[in-house]
Amino acid sequence: MNMRCRAFLGLICLFFLAPLLTSQDVEKALVHRLNLALSFPRDENVFFQTTPFIALDNERNIYAVDNRQHVIFKLDSNGKFISKIGRKGQGPGDLEWPWLISVWNKAIFVADNTSISIFDLQGNFRNKFRTFHPLISLAPTDDKIFFAQIENGKIIHAYDYNGNKLYSFGNKYSVDYVIYRGWSNGAIDNWLNAGKLLYAGSRIYFITSLFGDIFAYDLKGNLISQKRMETNEFIEKNRALYFKKGMVNKGDGAFFHNKLFEDAYYYQGKIFVLLSSPAGNSCGEDIWQLDEKTLKIEKRYVLFNKTQRDKNWLRSLVVTSDHTGNNLFYVSLYDSKDFVINIYK
Repeated sequence: MNMRCRAFLGLICLFFLAPLLTSQDVEKALVHRLNLALSFPRDENVFFQTTPFIALDNERNIYAVDNRQHVIFKLDSNGKFISKIGRKGQGPGDLEWPWLISVWNKAIFVADNTSISIFDLQGNFRNKFRTFHPLISLAPTDDKIFFAQIENGKIIHAYDYNGNKLYSFGNKYSVDYVIYRGWSNGAIDNWLNAGKLLYAGSRIYFITSLFGDIFAYDLKGNLISQKRMETNEFIEKNRALYFKKGMVNKGDGAFFHNKLFEDAYYYQGKIFVLLSSPAGNSCGEDIWQLDEKTLKIEKRYVLFNKTQRDKNWLRSLVVTSDHTGNNLFYVSLYDSKDFVINIYK
């Protein structure tokens, strides 16, 4: 075969292989390894007794809820202690087993066992009102707070800042309670409908943590769109387990809560999903980035290698950007030794 023929055949092979090579290159480009930039607490005044739920204000101050100490730690962007907010109790300004937290409209919104408390950014108490159904998630806006909680078959409820209920929307999952022997219907509903509410300007998103179903509503509660997370083996096993097989209460009160993700966050047109440890172990990734319009996964981020992932248990995620516009990922976790907040970029 002469050189001209060989060159021609080489071009033909390149023509047919190019789409495959391009596809592989694109797939690799979608997976990004994040690097640890900072880990704290680094201040002797701060010691977490559990993995905190976290939030940020516009100055990148960090608000970390310690459930066991019944307080909110306020830290600066370098993890230096600023103040403690709240104390154990049930009165105004008190907290009892707090967990969910969000910062919006220059205010801190935190949920505990029985109530929603509102503080200003300096930690001054503003208001408190009771919640009468187990809370799943919360998302404050400029003039109201959206709660995810099961009530009268609906899952999302809008309240004003004084705790007055305005309206409800979104249907909970329908399930055959018979396959859950020994469990109350209310407990089953709360397990299956666990998820995260996200406020995105003109929209409210609700993503279910077991199945990755995404529901988009306008602020009046009208359903705009819905989508299943890209199908994978983990999600399909969950659907079979929770909707077809069910579970039996063996008397120990243990429920197998095999979550797809631990937390989610909305930032600049993107939805970021923090995968739970089991899901992360199965796919080798820790954070997914979804486009808010298509709701498709467009980037995947890796925090750990496999050995590290087995030793790190993730809880809470906040995303912001540095002065160059690059994303910063704040992740709270237990690293098998300490409860920490890590910043990745």
